[in-house]
Parts: sequence; C-alpha cells; structure tokens
Amino acid sequence: INADGVDMNISDGTTFIGNTAVCHGGAIDIAGILNINGDTKENIFYNNSANTGGAIFVHENTTLNSTSNIYESNKATANNGGAIQNSGTLNSTKDSFMSNQAAQSGGAISNSQSSYTDIKGVNHQYAAGTAYHSSQTFL
Repeated sequence: INADGVDMNISDGTTFIGNTAVCHGGAIDIAGILNINGDTKENIFYNNSANTGGAIFVHENTTLNSTSNIYESNKATANNGGAIQNSGTLNSTKDSFMSNQAAQSGGAISNSQSSYTDIKGVNHQYAAGTAYHSSQTFL
C-alpha cells in the first residue's frame, strides 16, 4: 500500500505476507495517519521486504499508531528499519517484533528525525543491527 496524504485504519486480523517494494515500505509506505489496531485479533506483518522499512515506512509529518500487532521476519535489504523505518511519530504498544533484519541498523525499528513517543513491546528479538536505532531522543 502506498498512501500519500491520507489517513488509514487497519484492524483485527489483517495479514501482510511476502510483499516487496524496491524503495520504501514492503507492505505499507505511509504519509498521513496510520492506525493499526490488533486488540481483538493481531494484525500480522510477515516476511515483507524493502530497501528501507521492511514492513512499514513512516514519512516525516506522519503518525503511526500500532497496538497489539506482530512484526516477524521482515527485512530492510539495503538500509535501516527491518520492521519499521520511522521518520514521523511512532506510538507502539504491545507489539511483538521477532526475527526482523536490517542491512544497517534498527533490526526492529529505525528512528530518524522523528518523535518516537512510546514503545511497550511484548517481544523484541532481532536478527541484525541493534533492535532499535534512533538519531533522536526517545520521549
């Protein structure tokens, strides 16, 4: 999904498997507001890949609210953010990050020029780079 200047809601049981993007966000490339809520049934991002942001790429002036989702085996093939590359605002609560990989840094999440407000993940296993990489201060 490439969404520029729109707001999106994804909920309960949506699955993104094996998506590939040449540049940003193997499953989702978002410039707007993205709410991914898996409170009733987890949304799954599995085996997605892109040069940057294996599963999701969050642009500047964009907000990603992610709750109770599974990010597993996603890969940033050339740069940062195995599961998520965040250049906007990221709120992650009760998410699971397992076996994500980044060629450079942020096996699970890479944070750059952004406001990273909350991370309360259930599981933080990663395969490459550090689990979290940030060029900004965590709030």
